[in-house]
Amino acid sequence: MVKINQFLIAANSILGMSVVACTTSATNSQEPANKPTAPQKPNIIVMLVDDLGFSDLGCYGSEIETPNIDRLAANGIRYRTFYNCARSAPTRASLLTGLYPHQAGVGSLKEQPGYPDYQAYLNDRCITIPNAIKKAGYFSIMTGKWHLGIGKGVTPVTRGFDRSLNGAAGGFYFYNDPNNKKLYLNDEVISPTDSRLPAGWYSTDLWVEYGLKFVDEAVKAGKPFFWYLAHNAPHFPLQAPESTIAKYRGRYAEGYDVIRNRRFEKQKQLGLFSEDVRLTPRNPHPDNTPWDQLTDALRNRQDHRIAIYAACIDEIDNATGKVIA
Repeated sequence: MVKINQFLIAANSILGMSVVACTTSATNSQEPANKPTAPQKPNIIVMLVDDLGFSDLGCYGSEIETPNIDRLAANGIRYRTFYNCARSAPTRASLLTGLYPHQAGVGSLKEQPGYPDYQAYLNDRCITIPNAIKKAGYFSIMTGKWHLGIGKGVTPVTRGFDRSLNGAAGGFYFYNDPNNKKLYLNDEVISPTDSRLPAGWYSTDLWVEYGLKFVDEAVKAGKPFFWYLAHNAPHFPLQAPESTIAKYRGRYAEGYDVIRNRRFEKQKQLGLFSEDVRLTPRNPHPDNTPWDQLTDALRNRQDHRIAIYAACIDEIDNATGKVIA
């Protein structure tokens, strides 16, 4: 009999990735008759990141520093064929229900009147993971970006979660971002500056810090836990601490073609692709100007943008290290 604790990381970008790290412990089938035979229920964490590209983690070829996630990959499974639903809310609906998103009512981001499969919020004909595992004694936790219908009364608590801290959707990173007017703590509407929240929070850290508080509750209650950790990052608008951005500033001054080719060569070295695989031609779209044709000002701006993006991912990895610890 094998007991498995799982940590699943998934991305909802068109170029999706998934890392599954499992720790297993086996028990001898010749156990004494007086020993309990029921396996211990595993604790499960599903971490969703928003709009991450396939090659943006070190374990998938990136130059971005992601040692904690790379460690999970080294001791787990890296998928080379992985499908998602291309956009945020449909992917979330599918991940939490095991259904195609339109079966759960979230076939698109915006409501299409007259089409229930495209109502853009979870319908009442689907069962979420926390609904399904509640009878098995699980304590279910949700922190992060919800985006499944708070405006329609569909909240983490109404869909089976015991504890939650979440935003209605994404579009913010810092406590003082004007795009974020409120958060939801166990469905209670609270201000981003509520005294129960850490001062000066950054969303990537906030979701982890509060999730760990909820995990402590589960442990104290002696219950196995399921934690759905749904980061805002690295979705636009890109925002990260200045010190982390500075760490990556200048790394992309060589241009996107050089970075793209270097990632592809690393992917082959990692065994993700065989040596005979060829890189697809660069996108010929008129807006995709070759790097050597950009002005110095535009090159500097592009380097700055991707440095912020890289910093968002670096912060995700730092937060993942806190979860692992």
